[in-house]
Amino acid sequence: MGGIVTEPRSAATAAVLVLQGAETRSGTNRIWAQLARTLADLGAVVLRLDYPGRGDSDPQPDVRAAYAATRPSVREAVAWFGERAGGLELMLIGTCYGGRVALDLAADLAGEKPRLRAVGLVTPHLRTPPSTVARAAQVVFGPSVRAVRKVALRSSRTYTSIRDRVLSPRDPAAERMVAAAAQSAPVWILVGDQDAAAREAFWFASQRSVNGRLSVETVPSTRLHAAGEPMVREEVLARVVSWARQQLDERTRV
Repeated sequence: MGGIVTEPRSAATAAVLVLQGAETRSGTNRIWAQLARTLADLGAVVLRLDYPGRGDSDPQPDVRAAYAATRPSVREAVAWFGERAGGLELMLIGTCYGGRVALDLAADLAGEKPRLRAVGLVTPHLRTPPSTVARAAQVVFGPSVRAVRKVALRSSRTYTSIRDRVLSPRDPAAERMVAAAAQSAPVWILVGDQDAAAREAFWFASQRSVNGRLSVETVPSTRLHAAGEPMVREEVLARVVSWARQQLDERTRV
């Protein structure tokens, strides 16, 4: 795997792993490189990785094989990072697909070293690909249901039930992953209110399984996913840095 470690000028107080979405470790317009340098200025040592088959990692012609290799490869990289970070507590920051990788990793690290300090998720992808039946239902019934909703079911529980059960069912595995991560460390989710992940984020936060250790931060009238526009990237960067600074400050006080 290709990767890069960004170090602070003085002794590090925490270790951070940044897990991007379906992109290289630098992110759009180097947003994650900027994040790593900012966190290093705050005293963290930061690791960013290219997933198998991407960026500087060895080629993986088979996409499915590359995805299958991601979790064990990241776990191995974290073990390498933990040894060289001197046992520092680890913070995870994952965006989109990287949010799912972060939750998988949080489960792997439960009760192990490096100790998990906090998990930050930016517009995480918390759904599995829909089944063949669900895809067929989306094609056949989706347009009709949305049209009816506009006319008569705008705030109807009937529409919500159809959407959640047929058109866009929630992934029960994702709820278990979020709850398991929240058992090990505080979990923070950042979404725009126009992001697809917003509905799931608030639903997770309402579940008893997270025991109040999940917080959701929302940017109004915005879609943060992919951070394509400059203003959106600045918003994402500022809010992630603010959350990380709080976590690092708490670590320093401890």
